[in-house]
Amino acid sequence: GAVDGMSAVVQDTVMDIQIGLEDGFERVLRARGKPAVLLCDRGLMDGSAYMKSEEWEKLMNKRDVGCVSELREGRYNAVFHLVTAAEGAEKFYTLDNNEVRTETPELARELDHMTRNAWVGHPNLKIFDNSTDFETKMQRVVEEMARLVGLPHSLERVTTKFLLKREPDLSAFPEGVAYQIFDVE
Repeated sequence: GAVDGMSAVVQDTVMDIQIGLEDGFERVLRARGKPAVLLCDRGLMDGSAYMKSEEWEKLMNKRDVGCVSELREGRYNAVFHLVTAAEGAEKFYTLDNNEVRTETPELARELDHMTRNAWVGHPNLKIFDNSTDFETKMQRVVEEMARLVGLPHSLERVTTKFLLKREPDLSAFPEGVAYQIFDVE
């Protein structure tokens, strides 16, 4: 079993690291002097999903956080929650393609709900469910991101592949042109 209070120590440490990374990347982007978007895979509120509410409250008090909205709205302009494949796309949820993933589908759904609920109250919380295939889900994310930052957002992503009648002479390709060879079954 876990040592009493361990989750608080872990989440406090994760929060320190995360704040350092987020603030550091923001400084770098501002120093560039060009418009930029900073995307984070996780946000500070996510830690609350991995702790008992009493432990979270103690951690917030220790860190002098008067209200969680400081962490939620104060740091993030928007929150995009991509629902786990374990909810709505179960056949794609697997432990085989991610060695650090250990959650059963049931636990993944539970943690997903708790993480999503941690962000409730953020005025730009966007939830992307599994009602479409993964490629379309990602397209929905890109379109919402573009809309949020004021870029055109009705762009369609198009993938083009060519079926060649014969194998090309690769030595004739200009240097620096990337290509990929694959077999079509």
